[in-house]
Amino acid sequence: MSFTDELASIRPDKHAFFFDIDGTLADICQRPEQVKIPSERLRLLTRLSFMSGAMAVISGRSMVDIDQLLSPLKCPAAAVHGAQKRYACGTLWQSETYLPKKLLQQLRLLAADFPGVCLEKKAQIAMTIHFRACPESGDDVRMRVKRLIADYPQFALQPGKEVVEIKPREVDKGAALHEFMGQPPFLGRIPVFVGDDLPDEVGFSAAQTLGGIGIKVGQGETCASHRLASPESVENWLRHVTSEPNSPLSHKGGYPQ
Repeated sequence: MSFTDELASIRPDKHAFFFDIDGTLADICQRPEQVKIPSERLRLLTRLSFMSGAMAVISGRSMVDIDQLLSPLKCPAAAVHGAQKRYACGTLWQSETYLPKKLLQQLRLLAADFPGVCLEKKAQIAMTIHFRACPESGDDVRMRVKRLIADYPQFALQPGKEVVEIKPREVDKGAALHEFMGQPPFLGRIPVFVGDDLPDEVGFSAAQTLGGIGIKVGQGETCASHRLASPESVENWLRHVTSEPNSPLSHKGGYPQ
């Protein structure tokens, strides 16, 4: 397969870049703490950040996790689906919708009922319930979580790949992209959002509504206008966008994924 002409013509000085992490910049692992961004991919991402000046990460992970995974690169970011933000000027913002203690206790009891379920708390404002180690329990876990948060209208459920997330209702990746695009250095650029999972669909939609591009990584239905096969394909595309010499992507007539 080859990149479309539109993907091949994306330029650091013209576009604004927004990336998810898990499944996009890094392969998905059994447990979230096992995820790493390969050093070559991180080098290319750092190069793009330097060349473009308008690059951000929009992830379900916490800001602490984002900075650890991208270290030493530190860029604008919307963490926990936008419940934490670091703007280009360095200003930090965080939602004040905190997880109630009663809900946390209920989730711990839920995890105890399903061997293999892993809880990932994010800055006291969100929780991801992972059932990748016990996919057969997925439907039951989702139903239990749905019942639990019925009493907490300030929170919303966000399904994902073998996870379900509880997050503040007022935030999502699309809203985060819209906010960044209204501020320098993103203002006036064409947005490109790259992601792989259900929470990224609102990011694709937001970018495309603003005249930009959504890039879905991997298989599955999507509203994104373009697709890359895997995180490795994202790395190849990054190499092309940053105009690395001796890259097969620099050859005319098709860009391998």
